[in-house]
Amino acid sequence: MTIPLFSPPLATNADMAAITTQYFSLYDDVAGNYENITQLLDGGALLNGRRPTNVYGLWQNIGYGYNGSNQSDNSQFRITAVGSADIGDHALSLGFEYEQRTDRYFGVAPIGLWG
Repeated sequence: MTIPLFSPPLATNADMAAITTQYFSLYDDVAGNYENITQLLDGGALLNGRRPTNVYGLWQNIGYGYNGSNQSDNSQFRITAVGSADIGDHALSLGFEYEQRTDRYFGVAPIGLWG
């Protein structure tokens, strides 16, 4: 028995790991089956950073790893005051405005790190 160039994945995502594990269980011989990355991808195995293809282009496959998480925090504060008065032949106008705004965002897409 020979040791394969690539080993089956760890089961962090068991459904996704089963796809590649199934590929490795189909063939006992390394030669012609998983000597290089091209043979693995052609046979349907998944490499790090790859996700299973969609079913008929409509539904995501089992074990599909979601690529993203984000967080946002919006806050806004505003005060506006306007006043006017006529005193004799004079028109007085007074205005005040204050605005405070904070926008925050944090986002990650970890699958891109594998590339």
